[in-house]
Amino acid sequence: MSISETTGDGESEVRRARIQQWLMEEGWQIGLRTLPDTLWALVCNDPQKRHITIVQEAGRKDRIIMAAGLKVAPEHQSRISQLPEKERHNLIVELRQYIILLDVGFAGIQDPLQLIIFDQRIYDDGLTKDAFLQRITKVRNAGILAANIISRYLSEPPPPSPEEKRIGYPTH
Repeated sequence: MSISETTGDGESEVRRARIQQWLMEEGWQIGLRTLPDTLWALVCNDPQKRHITIVQEAGRKDRIIMAAGLKVAPEHQSRISQLPEKERHNLIVELRQYIILLDVGFAGIQDPLQLIIFDQRIYDDGLTKDAFLQRITKVRNAGILAANIISRYLSEPPPPSPEEKRIGYPTH
């Protein structure tokens, strides 16, 4: 059974198929999930296995939401809680400032840090391949940035960056 058969919304099905095609062209792995109050939900992993969920809300058929989460590991939560109060405050403020500069919505940047959610929205009148891929990249980069900031506050090396497929000519 197709999504349009379950939702009765052919336009939404076309939108989902277009987004799915764009992501597959960029090497993403995509799964379909049923979530409450959505017409559809795509559970996606970029080529480096970073997870983002994309949903079409049932009540807002003109908007797509892209969201990713960063779960702070229990050992990191413990180490953060041991930081002086002023340093924890600076960590929270710095995370918020940098994520705002990325123009990404967020939730969960508070003490104690446990789960941070990053999101972007795109509306039908702006839904092009270029605009969509730029926004999903912002969401992905927000998680990478937050992990790097937290690592710096804990005096740890930044999380490893998986090799990315590069466009262009080899330099070696």
